[in-house]
Parts: sequence; structure tokens; C-alpha cells
Amino acid sequence: MVYFYKKVNFRKNIKMTLNDAGSPVVSENEAPLSRSKQKFKAIVTAAESVFIQLGFQKTSMDKIADEAGVSKRTVYNHFENKELLFRHILEGCVDEIFASTSLAYDSERSLHDQLTEILHSEWATFGSDRVVKLKRVVLAEYITTPLFINSFIEEIETREAGLRLWLRQAIEDGKLKPVDVFYAFDFLSGAIRTFTTDQLMFDLPAPEQHRDFIIEEVVSMFLYRYAA
Repeated sequence: MVYFYKKVNFRKNIKMTLNDAGSPVVSENEAPLSRSKQKFKAIVTAAESVFIQLGFQKTSMDKIADEAGVSKRTVYNHFENKELLFRHILEGCVDEIFASTSLAYDSERSLHDQLTEILHSEWATFGSDRVVKLKRVVLAEYITTPLFINSFIEEIETREAGLRLWLRQAIEDGKLKPVDVFYAFDFLSGAIRTFTTDQLMFDLPAPEQHRDFIIEEVVSMFLYRYAA
């Protein structure tokens, strides 16, 4: 089955903190969220919980509406179908991953120190409970409808941010030898995911006691080959 999507920027200006009761918390410097945005946030939060609990196939818009405490019509007012809703959740997760692993390139600082800092951030991010659980849902859905997930993967594979952007800037600064940025990213980030997300996906513990050693090995091997 092939799914078609329209490009919608749902995430713009929708950042909110919830208190223990699940109600929005507005700081003194933030304008109160509209009722519509509050419901939007509740829908997304509820949907992520339901997708993780039941998987994509067994999740329905009715269940999401019940979990969010809104009507099904309200859910459909924001998202035409659960495919778009799931895609929005994945896009938000990817945005957070890129943001949390971003580091401004500093030509005055050693490549070793900068790369080590980035990979420590990736270790923490890819080993997070949310990322692991969402990846399980994605993997299960890929088995049944690969075209749906592939359309999303193809989009993020072309995004140059986080570690990819840092690599590009280091190459342009002449500190790294010319190397394909996407290959370098897969080498570095893939090594970290192997010891974090890939382990936790199958309820195997990440080797936290060896984290520093593993990251040092990955950084050292990469720079030995590609440092200019």
C-alpha cells in the first residue's frame, strides 16, 4: 500500500511544558497557548503513547482521541489520518535528535574534543527510552508497509544538520580530508547506535561502563584516517 502525504509544518511555534497533572505550564516570558494548540499538544502526546503501547497497525484515531480526552473530530481537524500523525511524531523526534547532537564547529578547538563531545551527546540521545521505543514501532511497521517508512527515511537522509553539518564545516576548513559527509556520518553515528539503540531494541543493556572507551576508539580510528 502506498501512502501520499501533503507537506504540512505542524511543529512551528508549538513548544510547551506540562505539569504533573498534564496541564500546560506557561512561563512569564511566554504567551498563553490557545485552546487549539493545547489540544494539538495533547493529541500528539497521546498518539505517541498509544503508538508505543499498541504499535502502528493496532492504533486507531478513536483510541488516540480517548487517550487525549478530545473528540475524534478534533483529532481529524489536526491530522487527516494516523499516517500523518505518526509521521509528525517521527519528524519531531528526528528534529530533537539533530538539535541535541548539534555542536557549532570551532576551528580553534581540537577535532578530537569536538567529535568526542558530539558522540557523547549521540550516545545519550540514541540510548534514550523514547528513541528506542519509537524505533521499535518503526521497525515493526517497516516489515508490513516499507514504502510508508521509506518515504520518511529518504527525506531525513538528505538533511544536513547536527554531526553532518559539523563534518561538512570541518572539511571546508581543511581540518578533515575530503570524505563523503554521509559516509562519515554513517561510520561515526552508526557505531554509536550499534552500542545503544540496537542493543536496547532487544532489551540488551547498553555497555555504559565502556562508553568512554568505545567513543574514544571510534573517534581515534576516524581521525587517524581522515584528519588532514
